[in-house]
Amino acid sequence: MFPFNVFLLRISTVVLYHSKNGSKPRLLSMALLREKVRIPDDLIFCVLAKLSLKSLKRFECVHKSWVNILENPYFLSMYRNNITSKYDSINNSSVLLKQFSVSESPDKLFLLSGNAFENKRKLDWPTPFQEEKFVFILSSTVVHGMICVHQGDFRASGLEIPHKIMLWNLTTQQFQLLPSLHIEDCPLGWQISAKVHGFGYDCLTDDYKVIQCTYYCDPPKGGILWYIYSLRSNSWRKLDIDMPPKVLESSGFTLYLNGVCHWWGWISPENWGKAQLYLVSFNLYNEVVVTTHMPFLWGKNRCYTDHYLDELNGSIIDIKHDLDAKTIDIFVLGELGVKESWTKLFTFSPLPFPGVFIGVTKKRGIVVFLGYEYQDEEITRFDLRTQVVQEVGIKGFAPYCQVETIPGIDI
Repeated sequence: MFPFNVFLLRISTVVLYHSKNGSKPRLLSMALLREKVRIPDDLIFCVLAKLSLKSLKRFECVHKSWVNILENPYFLSMYRNNITSKYDSINNSSVLLKQFSVSESPDKLFLLSGNAFENKRKLDWPTPFQEEKFVFILSSTVVHGMICVHQGDFRASGLEIPHKIMLWNLTTQQFQLLPSLHIEDCPLGWQISAKVHGFGYDCLTDDYKVIQCTYYCDPPKGGILWYIYSLRSNSWRKLDIDMPPKVLESSGFTLYLNGVCHWWGWISPENWGKAQLYLVSFNLYNEVVVTTHMPFLWGKNRCYTDHYLDELNGSIIDIKHDLDAKTIDIFVLGELGVKESWTKLFTFSPLPFPGVFIGVTKKRGIVVFLGYEYQDEEITRFDLRTQVVQEVGIKGFAPYCQVETIPGIDI
């Protein structure tokens, strides 16, 4: 009988098989593994269901029965439950809801908590934004309790862009207003458009950074310039880089995760018939860009499909909301740059509420917030697991409202 070691964390792929004479270990095939140690399928599924999607995709080559494992209803149910259950007990966080009202100005800000988000506390904007009507929070980008607040798509006619951008620490209530950006390469007299694309933390330099794109787009030709801000130096630096800008100034089009800023961007936008939507990923450590094609752009009716970037279990997800079909699909990206690694894990249909997608929170499960598109109406929360729909008690004009989960804050 031959002794052997089984590494539990790699039981799905590798077992080291040692001979008596101390020769080098060799890999056991899955068939031989089952023959010798008789590991039940339930146990194998239990281990595999705890892996990240990237690891799971890599391990498909180990055994032919694993190639289509995500099509196995039993395994898929186990995999989903493992992902969602970890959020059931997250209590030390609050939901930040930015209310935009057609009839009132300026925008209001609320912290929500409680099992049904019944506790509400109104927040005051810092001085630079107290009178602003249109205020945007860079979505899915909460870094160590800090958020990036800005004016959205800002336009100016000079070389000095007085674009208001603020880093706001919600835990300490301290804020930093970023300096104006001076454009040196834009021809005089051209209109400039500025748009914030990313905010994140560079652990190599212990620095917080903001990415901004500026356009000068008057005919007959225009251009795109990229700049990056450093909190340590409190200054902007031009980036010598070419990457697609984000599609719209809209909630859900950006994400920060593990030192990388992501956003949805068009490639070849001058020809809308052939334009493709890509996930653009900018690494704050080495300033390398990776683009990942998104193959599932439109729903049943291409005019009524929303996309929302977020994170789930350490992976990038796209929440596709088809308003016409009243369906929410959640796709998980296994590996940057590999469009085939997008995998649909969840489908919720039909939705009991035909609203516009506002945001998602992973406090006590996975909950999406929806609202109406044409007027100030009640904002509604929908728990994807329990299918429970409840009103939040706040009215707003959904297309400009926002929802963000703020870890470490509870009221």
